[in-house]
Amino acid sequence: TPKIAPNLVLTTDETMMRRVFQNLIGNWLKYAKNQASVTLVRQDEQHLTITLTNNTDKPLANADQLVDRFYTTDSARTTQSVGLGLSIVQSLTTTLGGKMTLQADRQQFAVTLTFRDHNV
Repeated sequence: TPKIAPNLVLTTDETMMRRVFQNLIGNWLKYAKNQASVTLVRQDEQHLTITLTNNTDKPLANADQLVDRFYTTDSARTTQSVGLGLSIVQSLTTTLGGKMTLQADRQQFAVTLTFRDHNV
């Protein structure tokens, strides 16, 4: 379910931003259950926020650990997945001058990326 505010422009490196979304959408395909959404809104006069949210099949106890390299919550995937997706997203987001935050609540998980709007 995309919820994108009109007339917002983010000037950034296309290749890096594409890689960010490839990793986040890859996580959706692996872990999202039933519902996923993306929003792009103006957080304030100088910042844009992109939030990707999805339902999970079980609560996540320590969402912040998901940015640790090689960490995964799915023991069945440890041999298939090396748990780099969110670590890569965090690194690329920081390189682009943004900030990434994670939030887990019951059976919902959200990744929020905040970028400064250099067009203001």
